[in-house]
Amino acid sequence: MKHRTFFVAAALFAFAAAVAVVTLVNGYLKTEKIVVAARDIDANVVLTERDVRTETVSAKTVGRDVLKDPSGAVGKATDRPLPAGTPVCSGYLKPPLAAGAAGKLSAYPGTVAVSVPANADATVGGSIKAGDRVTVYALYKGGSPVVQQGQKALSPGSLEELAVNVPVLSVPSGNSPVGQGSAVTLAVSLEQASRILKARAAGAEIACVLLPLGKEE
Repeated sequence: MKHRTFFVAAALFAFAAAVAVVTLVNGYLKTEKIVVAARDIDANVVLTERDVRTETVSAKTVGRDVLKDPSGAVGKATDRPLPAGTPVCSGYLKPPLAAGAAGKLSAYPGTVAVSVPANADATVGGSIKAGDRVTVYALYKGGSPVVQQGQKALSPGSLEELAVNVPVLSVPSGNSPVGQGSAVTLAVSLEQASRILKARAAGAEIACVLLPLGKEE
């Protein structure tokens, strides 16, 4: 009787051990798709679909805050460098407008940053904010000399359109008095930047017109 009990107990123990092993193996065999960096990415870069990819890994190795869907990363900015293949965690990302100017430019391919004095005309009376879109004009006010821009002469009182529907990268903070060395920074093409700088060199004042949300000119 004792031998029978021993063999039954041994069989139950072996069965339990086998179940445990199978459970453990299945746990490691179970996989999940996670989001990883598709290339070496610097800090303060706004991510695009080309910057991330999915990779299948053991579910046991996946941390709680690792992203599973690329849509959770695209459009956000990195707060640290991410070498290629690094799992992308929610804690590694921040809102795009929290990135520096160079990082924000990555959201607008083909653009450079240019600043203009933050007077009442350029800030639309202090109403514009980062992320808004504006159209930029040069104002050649009375008393300014006649200037030559390309093939046309601009006399006092002239108005010239310099850039259309461009993003605002940054504006003076609430603690920065407008007009005292503060600036509005815009994302523009190289050609638009050249026009703005030439207009300023010619003595023009820069004014911005705030566009409605979703407005395309």
